[in-house]
Amino acid sequence: MFRLAILGGLLAIATVTWSQEAAIPAGAVLTLEQAVALALQNNRQVQNATLEAGKKTDQAAAARTYRLPAFNVYFLESYLLTPVEFTFPQGSFGTFPSTGPIPSKDTTIRTERHPTTLVAAQVTQPLSQLYRIGLNVQLQEVGGAVAQEELRLQRQAVVHDVKQVYYGILQTLSSISARSIFPTSAWRSATSPQ
Repeated sequence: MFRLAILGGLLAIATVTWSQEAAIPAGAVLTLEQAVALALQNNRQVQNATLEAGKKTDQAAAARTYRLPAFNVYFLESYLLTPVEFTFPQGSFGTFPSTGPIPSKDTTIRTERHPTTLVAAQVTQPLSQLYRIGLNVQLQEVGGAVAQEELRLQRQAVVHDVKQVYYGILQTLSSISARSIFPTSAWRSATSPQ
C-alpha cells in the first residue's frame, strides 16, 4: 500500500513536470497509455534494470573475446647512468712464447652511455582453455537473459502499479461526480430504510 501511495505521488509530480515540458493545455486528460509511458520513462528501477541488462550483454561480448588470440608487444628501454669501463694491463691473460703477452699493451674497454631498446612480441592462442572459456560465455549469456527477464519483470510491475493507481483515481473521480449529481439529501433518503 505504501508503494502505491509513493507511486501515486510520483505519478502526480511526474504529470506536473511532464505537462510543463510538453505544454499540454490545463484541461487535458492524462490517458493510461501516456501515464504508463511516462512512468516507464522516468522510473529509476526500470532504468537501473536496463543498465544492468546492457552490462550483462557487454560482459558476454567480453567473455567471447577470450577465445581469440592475444597479441602482446613489449618495449623495454634502458640507459646507463654511468659509463662502464674495464682496464686490462699488459699480459693479464698470460704470456705465451709464440704470441707474447696477451694483451700486448694496456687495454681499456669502455661502454658509452646510450639508450638500449629491446622489443618483444608475443602471440598466444588459448587451446586447452577453450572449453572453459565456452562455459564462461554461456554463463554470461544466461546472466544476460536473467537481466533481460528482470527488466521485463520491473517494467510489468511499473505498468501494474500505474494501472492500479490510474483506475483508483478514475474510480474516485467517478464516485465524486456521482455524488455531485446525486444530492446528499436524496442520497440519504434513497439509502435509509422506509
